[in-house]
Amino acid sequence: MVEAQGHVVKVGEKTVWVETQIKSGCNHCSAKSGCGTGILSSVLGKRRPQVQVENSLDVKLGESVIVAVEEEGIVAGSLLLYLLPLFMMMVLAAVGDALSGEGWAIILAMLGLVSGLLIARTVTKGPSVAKQLRPVLVRRVESFVGFN
Repeated sequence: MVEAQGHVVKVGEKTVWVETQIKSGCNHCSAKSGCGTGILSSVLGKRRPQVQVENSLDVKLGESVIVAVEEEGIVAGSLLLYLLPLFMMMVLAAVGDALSGEGWAIILAMLGLVSGLLIARTVTKGPSVAKQLRPVLVRRVESFVGFN
C-alpha cells in the first residue's frame, strides 16, 4: 500500500476528510533551478489535497492519521488513464489515414483521444476500480510534525 500522513480537517457521519501534503523530490535535486518540473512546482506552491475516507478508526477533528491506497489500483488506474486514450488516438488516426488521408486522420485522432478519456473516466468510476482507488485509514499517528 502507498501511505501518506495527514490530519483530519472535517468529520461527517461515517466519513472524514483528511488533508495530506504532496511530497516532491525537487527540493533534493541539484538541477532544481534549471528544471521545468522544479520551476512549475515552485509556481504552483505546496498543494494540500484532501481525501474523503471512511471513518473506520473513529478519529476526531484535528487528529493525525495515515491513509493508504492499494498500489495495484494506482498502477491499473494510471495505465488506463494514460494508455487507453493514446492507443485509441493512434488506432483511429491510422483508420482515418487509410480511408481518406491526413485531414481525417487528424479528426479521428482527436476523436479517439477524447473517446479514450471518456471511456477511461467511465471505467474508473465503476465499482471494482473505484474500490481499488479508494483511500482507507490505516492508523493514528501519535506524534505529528505539522505542515510548513
